[in-house]
Amino acid sequence: MKRTTAVKKFFMKHLWRFQQSQAFVSIIFWSLALAGIFYERSGWYFKHYLGLSSDPNEQVVTKMLVLMGIVLVMVVIVGFLYDTILRLWEQQNIVQMERNVFAQYKFNVKELLMMKNLYIPILKSVNDGKYDRELAFMERWIEKILPEDTIATMYYNHVRAWVNSDEKYWRSPSLEKLLAASKRGLEHMEKDLPEE
Repeated sequence: MKRTTAVKKFFMKHLWRFQQSQAFVSIIFWSLALAGIFYERSGWYFKHYLGLSSDPNEQVVTKMLVLMGIVLVMVVIVGFLYDTILRLWEQQNIVQMERNVFAQYKFNVKELLMMKNLYIPILKSVNDGKYDRELAFMERWIEKILPEDTIATMYYNHVRAWVNSDEKYWRSPSLEKLLAASKRGLEHMEKDLPEE
């Protein structure tokens, strides 16, 4: 592995670890922050219910930990209610599927490559007339998608060129290629718009 690749991998691994632990750490810091905000206002409750001194300068750690625990329990309860009663995550996933064109009618680049280089050739090789409609449908579907999605077409061609080359490592297309494909896509969309 090249040295620059190893360094990038090292940093990205630690960034990933940071992002994964961020949820837990943020709950702890958030609880501490709220405990600090309510600390001054909770003296009476500490004295009345827990028998702790109402003086804000005494038993600071105990009071902060109690407040932090209360906030953590409230966060867990709200999370439980959100998950089991409100169940908004179900609608969120439905909306994500509705808004995702790749779940509706488009192929991503890997699916295009698999269709054109594996599934359709296999289907053609075993076809004895039974699969003519399915083959025509799949080929027509791909023919509709490729001209419409110029960036997918560019990546499709880029992957094919990389696989057929002697290069060992994948390199993403240059920014210029992406911008050119994006511009072609916009021109294609404008051409298909009905005239007013």
